Amino acid sequence: MTGLVSEAAAPVRPRLNASYIELKRTVTAAGLLERQSLYYACKFAFTLGLLAVAILVLLLARSLWLVLLDAVLLGFVYGQVGLLGHDTGHNGIFAGSRANRLLAPILGNLLMGMSHGWWTTSHNQHHATSNRLGVDGEIEYPFFAMDEQQIPLKIEKGVGPKALFVMQWQHYLAWPILALVGLNLRRRSQIFLRNRSQSGRRVEIILLAIHWLLYIPLVFGSQGLKMGLLFVLVHEAVFGFYVGLITATNHWGMPLIADPPPLDFLSLQVVTSRNVAGGPLVDFLFGGLEHQIEHHLFPSMPRNNLRRAAPMVREACRREGIPYRSTGVAASLRDIYVALRRVAFAVRSQKLAFQV
Repeated sequence: MTGLVSEAAAPVRPRLNASYIELKRTVTAAGLLERQSLYYACKFAFTLGLLAVAILVLLLARSLWLVLLDAVLLGFVYGQVGLLGHDTGHNGIFAGSRANRLLAPILGNLLMGMSHGWWTTSHNQHHATSNRLGVDGEIEYPFFAMDEQQIPLKIEKGVGPKALFVMQWQHYLAWPILALVGLNLRRRSQIFLRNRSQSGRRVEIILLAIHWLLYIPLVFGSQGLKMGLLFVLVHEAVFGFYVGLITATNHWGMPLIADPPPLDFLSLQVVTSRNVAGGPLVDFLFGGLEHQIEHHLFPSMPRNNLRRAAPMVREACRREGIPYRSTGVAASLRDIYVALRRVAFAVRSQKLAFQV
């Protein structure tokens, strides 16, 4: 799907139309925005239990394959912790924003080793400017282009020949490169904290320091240098790929939007997002974000209510004639592959790699 291009980049809030206002009334009346304390208590207990198991296995394991399996488990657990951190960033766990703000750096900085302050700022920008060219950081990858019209903008910003070469084969390279997402999250966290002047900066840095002062001795003290390095490599690759895959299936291959957006809020959030249909396993793996459309319309809605909100959103979209995209995991990956391949062919056919 092609997008709409504009040279403006200042965030503009799309208007709230009557259909969205009525939809929110319906969702609120159904109690779907109310906090789900018991649900989240169970999620926290389960996730922290998995984290404890992963740490215990790391301390005791001496078999290469058991260590590698534990690295996979820990990468998955980091992703699950990140999904809980995502919900705190949207004030989706506690009724008061203060409690969510206090919990967020514990999940992000202390348990994951990345700045939750940076992530919240970046992710809220994504929600405000979903799939907006040159503005939404979650579609602005230096080595990928989601639409043909994104390529000239990248060249204007001085993207190099190496990045353009990757774009020519991005439909193949995107998936292994996703394994680097975790490292990129940490890099951007450091940049953010170096430039941040808010009072929370000191707390974030202290919690990050505690994370690494625990993580490094734990890994290398229990496994030694070689096995420790292998563990870190697998752990980071699984974590990066897991987090990157959730983002990709939700938004890659969907329309890119001009600035200012020519759509109202309801239309903008629906047409730029894709739901991933599936049962309890998909819901567990995606942390509720397989209902990305509903999440974008109601970011603070507890994740276990998103499925119940879906029929209401579908009906509102039907009345308004708004396309509502929901596919299985395989179909969403196929959508992404086709979109990336189309842009890759455009790069090659236009020989853009040699025009830098």
